[in-house]
Amino acid sequence: MILGSVLNPINSSIIAVALVPIGIAFGAPASQTTLLVSALYFATAIGQPLAGRLIDLFGPRGLYLAGAAFTTIAGAIGAFAPTLSLLIVARVVLGLGTCAGYPASMSLLRRETERTADFGGFRPTGMLTALSVANQTVAVVGPTLGGVLVDVGGWRSTFAINIPLGIACFVCGLLLLPREEKHRTTDAGERPAGSLRRLDLPGILLFAGLLVSLMLFLMNSEVASLWLLAVAAVAGAGFAFRERRAADPFTGRSDC
Repeated sequence: MILGSVLNPINSSIIAVALVPIGIAFGAPASQTTLLVSALYFATAIGQPLAGRLIDLFGPRGLYLAGAAFTTIAGAIGAFAPTLSLLIVARVVLGLGTCAGYPASMSLLRRETERTADFGGFRPTGMLTALSVANQTVAVVGPTLGGVLVDVGGWRSTFAINIPLGIACFVCGLLLLPREEKHRTTDAGERPAGSLRRLDLPGILLFAGLLVSLMLFLMNSEVASLWLLAVAAVAGAGFAFRERRAADPFTGRSDC
């Protein structure tokens, strides 16, 4: 769980020292190479709540394994990308893959606490502390690690490092994480818990539109970008309207 949860913070910080050599390699200005930073943040901002919802539907093990596979694929794409555009795609895939580890870990700890509640209970305090310390520590040492990787193997090694990390997460998850029950149902018993029909696609799209337009506006807060703020307002209103009326909303059921 620790290994899966630190993939996102390490990739958020490790890229900092690779931007200049990447720009030199592709002849790209700083305004383009910084998209490598934004791409991961955009993907994570949308992907993490989506991963949480998918974990509710399909369980933490499947999403953890999928995230590890995405991370490995993104590492391979970045290690051999011939263009900056493909490198940005690799960062998007990396953001989607690495954002599954932390919510999967939280779900596993919650389920273990509930499972053992009748006979003493599992206390997740130590594990939560370990996850928090690991995430904060990795974010701090990321630039140093990135500098070492760039010095030893070039900027592509900052992407290639995700290949062994992703494989290690996948193998550990496959061998150690508990399997899901095959026939789980919802509390109401009307649909299988893993049914894709329970996924609120309109709510997800409106949420993504809200976040992307708002983040793009904040990155370039000028009069010419005010239309992005208008898009964010419309998407936000649509998202609130949708979530209050959807039978199975993206944000989860509400008793209000």
